Amino acid sequence: MPQHSLIFCVELDEIDKMATQNQQHGSPADALLHVLDPEQNQAFVDDYLNVPFDISKILFIATANNERDIPAPLRDRMVVVQVPSYSREEKITIAQTKIIPQLLQRSGLLSRKPTFSDEVIGAIIDKYTFEEGLRGLTQQLNLLIGK
Repeated sequence: MPQHSLIFCVELDEIDKMATQNQQHGSPADALLHVLDPEQNQAFVDDYLNVPFDISKILFIATANNERDIPAPLRDRMVVVQVPSYSREEKITIAQTKIIPQLLQRSGLLSRKPTFSDEVIGAIIDKYTFEEGLRGLTQQLNLLIGK
């Protein structure tokens, strides 16, 4: 019978924020370096349970807003893949098809739902959001919807 190996995937969100964390009780980046080191991660020992784990088959995927803020030793162990930002037109489409319907659903305004033209959403993007993602746009639309 053939043996199957499992590969697990772990996402580490906004890894660039580790540089700004309080390092009074140890550096999160140092701990992560230990986890990512192929020489050590086959016999990783959890400090709380005191149980060894083989984590060499785990695929770690990290996201960051600013690559420069990832500690250099950690960045050296990564394959960096640049993902381009949404275009203005893509943001408008996502707002119209996903964000606004979700916000309206949550607010209970489905019977008297306001509409937002592409021009209005574009103006919100241009004047009130400053990041490449959708968080600021979602926040601004949420303020307008009132929930």
